[in-house]
Parts: sequence; structure tokens; C-alpha cells
Amino acid sequence: MAQMRVAVIGAGLTGLTCASRLMRAGMDVRVFDKGRGLGGRLASRRLENGLRFDHGATYVETDDPAFLRTLEFVCARGAGTRTAWESGEAKYVGLPGMSSLVRPLAEGLPVTRRAQVTAIDWVQGEWRISFEADTVEERVDLVILTVPAPQAAKLVSAYPTLTSALEAVDFDPCWALLAAFDGATTHSGGDAALPETLSKLSVESDKPGRGSGATCLVAHASPDWSREYLEDDRQAVAERLLAEVRRACAGASATPSYLSAHRWRYARTSTSLARPYLTSPDGRLFVGGDWCLGNSAEHAHASGSAMANAVLEAVSVRRRAS
Repeated sequence: MAQMRVAVIGAGLTGLTCASRLMRAGMDVRVFDKGRGLGGRLASRRLENGLRFDHGATYVETDDPAFLRTLEFVCARGAGTRTAWESGEAKYVGLPGMSSLVRPLAEGLPVTRRAQVTAIDWVQGEWRISFEADTVEERVDLVILTVPAPQAAKLVSAYPTLTSALEAVDFDPCWALLAAFDGATTHSGGDAALPETLSKLSVESDKPGRGSGATCLVAHASPDWSREYLEDDRQAVAERLLAEVRRACAGASATPSYLSAHRWRYARTSTSLARPYLTSPDGRLFVGGDWCLGNSAEHAHASGSAMANAVLEAVSVRRRAS
């Protein structure tokens, strides 16, 4: 197994769960991600003035024993904490931000960031991975794609059965508002009390370990609202979303000290794959993500774990056969 070269495309929870397991099994694993950070939608934005926003998932919760063990491992490393923040129910949040939840999984892994994959081709017994930038192509034995299904479909056109399955997966978009106020703001009605234009409103500065001195809010627009304004100017969207937040949050009438918006084009799975991953007939390519099973971090972890198990089992079978 030490000789098997594996490329994991995507450094979110699915990719890092899978990659860390394969690395511990002795494989030569390399991770590539188009972004600047780790975590995918376990995303955090930190500004120079100390403001911090978890503008993807605002918390994680689960009753899956395997994922609970991973979260407890992360907390033991100081990268997260279990809290009753917001609703009184047990949740996990990253420290100092949600993206911290995946950092212990990335320890020891070679991760190349800002690496946009443009093609994967099977040539002379190995995968050759091409990148958008003028980068030397990577050559590996196994590719594991953990990007959103529409992006994966563009890379696996050599496998029509995979492409067909991926094209059946559907997503809802989400615009997220990031706003900071010098004064206090409150919202105690819960998500059920939000206007229909919003699906989530989080007072980020109330979370453990978030002490910036300002009140930071993250609001997620509803799927219908996000779809209507999907291609609009980012700042215009931020202003529109702020108006919606002011309907639900006392204290948000003041002029914000910071205001921005982030578009998640593939935010929530509306039609899932209904299985934990896809694999090519030759077993050289795997595709997975939270969208395989649903929307949550629990689903992302389950997909990554299932792919790692499948790879290790296939290698074990080949070794026994030889």
C-alpha cells in the first residue's frame, strides 16, 4: 500500500476524512483544493480587526457514533468544543472558527491549495491530473473526487454511467450575509420565526471563543430568494439581505461596521445520490461528498469514511489474491 499514489481532490470534510484514513494505512496521499483554506463549507472568514464569521455551516451536530468519535478527537486537539450555544441542544463548533474542525484531519497530509483541477486522464497505466495554473501535472494510481457533483461530472466524462448519476444530483444555492455591528443585536425567536426569505440567522459573536468586541451576524437566504438573485452583484445582494435581517433582528437597524455576502452555488442537496459514493468499473476512480447522502457534515464524514473503507478493502483483496 505504501506504493499506491492517491490524489484526493477537495479539502473539505469528505476529502480530509478519506485522505487521513488512507494516509494512516500507509498510502502516498496528496490533497488538492482550489480554495485558499480547508474545510469547504465548514468555512470561516477572519478579518484583520478580529471579526470572524462562520459563513457556511454555523455548527455541527450528529448522533452518528463514528462522526462523534471524530468530533471528540478534534475537540481533544483543541480545534473544537461541544456547546449548548443558541438552542440549548448539544452542538459542536470549531475553535477559533468552523474550518478548524478539519485541521486535525489534515495533519501530516501534503495539501496543495489554489490548485484548480481542469482534467484527469488515464494514460499508460496512471492518472494524469492537469491544473488551471501553469503547474506540473500530477501522476497517481487512484483519484478520489470530493467536489460538488456538477463539478465532478465535468471531470469524469470518460465514464458515462458516472456522469449520468452525477447529473441526477440537484442542489439549492444559498447567499450568505456577513455583517458586524458595534452595538448589541439580538434574535431569540429561532429559525422558525424568520421571514420566509431567510433560512438561518446566527449571532456568531455569541459562540465560544469569539470575542471581537463587535456583534457579528451570519444570515442564510432561503433557496428561492438565493435563486432569484443568484447572479446579482455581491454588494447589492448584501444590502438586500441586510434589509431582510433587520426585519428579524433587534439592533440590526444601525449601520454595520462590516457588510459582505458570499454565494454558495451548491449549498444544499435537494436530490441526493442516495448512496455514499460512486466508483468507476475499474475501481481507479471514486467520487463522493455530503451530496451523496444529504446535506450535513455527518453525511460528508460518512461518504469519506465509506470511500476509504472501499479502497482499503479493494487493496486487501488484491494483496490476498497475489
